[in-house]
Amino acid sequence: NVAHCNVVLRHSPTTLHDAALAHVARHAAAGGGLCVVSYCDGKATLLGYLLQAGVHIRRYLSVECDAHCNRLARTLYGSACEGLEPSALRFFGDARDLTVAKLKALDCHPVHLLASSTPCQDLSRCKDVHKTAEASGLEGEHSRLFVDFASRLLPALRADNRGVPLAVFAENVIPAQRVHGS
Repeated sequence: NVAHCNVVLRHSPTTLHDAALAHVARHAAAGGGLCVVSYCDGKATLLGYLLQAGVHIRRYLSVECDAHCNRLARTLYGSACEGLEPSALRFFGDARDLTVAKLKALDCHPVHLLASSTPCQDLSRCKDVHKTAEASGLEGEHSRLFVDFASRLLPALRADNRGVPLAVFAENVIPAQRVHGS
């Protein structure tokens, strides 16, 4: 269940604790602000929350393939916003093509915060009303981006982030319940 998963994550060796988060904050401040990569960003809602919280953003990479979402993000945050550097907002279309080398080429490295909001239909109790099959978990077609994020991009970035601890924020959904034998 979600509560148990959160307890386990708090005690994980990969969880950033207070000292590591303070190091991330100091590094970000020294470099002119936070560098955020938002994988499957949608309409850049995370950027809005960070700005409302008063976080200074040096670079925000919206990794999103939906042109309508990108246009909305540009409309909301493309001009001068308090806390957002003028050239901070960047876009990248195909999440599966994102690599550390491309992050460096886009001047989005090192990353302070890596966020993920991948499609979760196959992981969640919330399924399409027209779909009759049960959610199929990580093996489902809608889970490919989460698997790619967790098994390819995240480890590569942890291995090559110029020594800067990486804060990771991933969407947490209530898993689908399966009843076996009845």
